[in-house]
Amino acid sequence: LLLSGAVFSQASARITYNFFSNGSPAGSPPLILDATNSLSKYTTASGEEFYFDYANNTTYQTTLLKCGKRIVNSQNIDNYPKPELLPDTMTILGYLCNKAHVIIRSNHIDIWYTTQTKVKGTPSVNIGPALGLVLKIIRNGNFEISAASIEPLSFEPILNYLNGEFVDLPLYRDLVTAQNYTT
Repeated sequence: LLLSGAVFSQASARITYNFFSNGSPAGSPPLILDATNSLSKYTTASGEEFYFDYANNTTYQTTLLKCGKRIVNSQNIDNYPKPELLPDTMTILGYLCNKAHVIIRSNHIDIWYTTQTKVKGTPSVNIGPALGLVLKIIRNGNFEISAASIEPLSFEPILNYLNGEFVDLPLYRDLVTAQNYTT
């Protein structure tokens, strides 16, 4: 609870998430989310960056292609699937969390989020970006992304997408996927 009190008074925090499959560590490196009340950011192991600009109700995903070109996609947060809010609660890292549920492409996803912090964010761009601070996601009952720690930050994350070419989501996904294959 001492850590919880420290984060309540902080304008920014770093949340570390771990991945689990069927209750065991999934072998993925931890995901680090830097968050404030107006902006949060995480970077995947492949270098893809995800930003949540709450002041403008927009998410951005960006990556630097192997050819040296940066591409960017932006989406309005309101365009993401709306979770159903449920009455269940759970305490995670000293924070009272509420439960929400959403179905995305046949995946049943439980979301545990808190509104007890000044910071907002989620470790998955399309899962609960408007709820508050997401501390746990359980997909299909067997894959979990769970917060392991929350630490105050001495800086605020910044947006790093301004020099990229904005593309629509299908093209963005196609270009990111194509980088992983040699034809």
